[in-house]
Amino acid sequence: MKKKFIQIGLGGFGEYWCTSVLPYVTKELQTAELVAAVDINPAAFVNAIKYMGLPEAKCYTDARTALEENEADFVTIVVPPQFHEQMVDLALEHDCDILCEKPIADTMEGCCRIYRKVKAQNKKMAVTVSHRFDQPPQTMEAVLRSERYGRLTHITGRFAETYLNRLPEGNFRINMEDEYLVEWGIHHLDMLRALAGSNARTVYAKTWQPPWSRLRADTSCAVTIEMENGVHAIYEGIQENATRLNTWQDEYFRGECEFGTVVMDHQKVNVLRSTDLQSEEVIHIPLLNVMKFLGLVNTYRGMILLNAALAIPFAMFLFHGFIVTVPREIDEAGVIDGCGPLSLYFSIVFPLLKPVTITAGVLTFISSWNDFITPLYVLNDSKKWGMIISVYNFWGLYTSDWNLICAVIVLTLLPIMVVYIFAQKYIIAGMTAGSVKG
Repeated sequence: MKKKFIQIGLGGFGEYWCTSVLPYVTKELQTAELVAAVDINPAAFVNAIKYMGLPEAKCYTDARTALEENEADFVTIVVPPQFHEQMVDLALEHDCDILCEKPIADTMEGCCRIYRKVKAQNKKMAVTVSHRFDQPPQTMEAVLRSERYGRLTHITGRFAETYLNRLPEGNFRINMEDEYLVEWGIHHLDMLRALAGSNARTVYAKTWQPPWSRLRADTSCAVTIEMENGVHAIYEGIQENATRLNTWQDEYFRGECEFGTVVMDHQKVNVLRSTDLQSEEVIHIPLLNVMKFLGLVNTYRGMILLNAALAIPFAMFLFHGFIVTVPREIDEAGVIDGCGPLSLYFSIVFPLLKPVTITAGVLTFISSWNDFITPLYVLNDSKKWGMIISVYNFWGLYTSDWNLICAVIVLTLLPIMVVYIFAQKYIIAGMTAGSVKG
């Protein structure tokens, strides 16, 4: 059954919601239905009418009227932060859940009040934060969760942006209280929670304002966090830095593990091993940039071409080792019998390559089937994930469906076992070809 909702805020960032966010929910997923829209500026109604197909009669300048005249399960709030609490109060008054653009409110006190109100009425409220779903943070999260490099002990994060003289006069951020913590730091707290795999137990923050700042609130902070699972985090945030050292999507995060250090910096994830102190590339962002340029990201075609490219070097090694064992006299006999180049290859040589061809195919299949990181990084749509990575769907931040995880693991083993059982004699022959001379 579709949920009914009311969109509050159609101008500014609300236009982005109408053009990009809400159509995906209402038209592609078809999980919700827009029943009314609100904006104090009637000129913004066009965004709901044009992009959402909403009748003009269902566009309002007053949120209370919209809620009284239309039955809704939840509201989406995309208005300036100083009006969030007022809209939340209206939603709660009409027994609606809430989806709100960040921040929760324009002050830390306002955030706390909203939290208490929503909790007291036992309603649901979600705040949209998206940066942790970018591919580099997702890759780092997957590496840390795998415990490939041992247990995680602490995380260090840094964000350094330069907003000096970049905010236009009248921008709401200039006069916000606690602007950095509630407007900017919320993204990085969400990333730290995801990387640690836990909620925060205690948070200590020290904020200050540099002498050159033109904002009302503190624009620098140092934060220490203890997570519920015992992982510690240290975070440094600078909003009015002299340089864009680690700005949006170029943040620096470092996870200290038992046997290595996982580092994400400027969209690249590296691992420093404690054994040899050598840098191991987990994912090269240039590869992703090339695939984006070619239109191969989030496509089956891209994954097929990438896996083929990764398999070619090893396959060439196998074929070379096998082909050098084929006697030249066989080629000569074929030529004497009148075979041309193509008929010589397909009628005589290629049938001899059956063991190594099957070996290369099976090993490539197993390697691609067991690959976790590459599809996680390249395929944004979870509907396109393979069996191996689908385990990730049942492994949550707060709970894991172990019965489903075990079932999926068993299912992922079956194709590998079947392929190997039927092809093992060819695999052994293909792997040992060329190992003995004479």
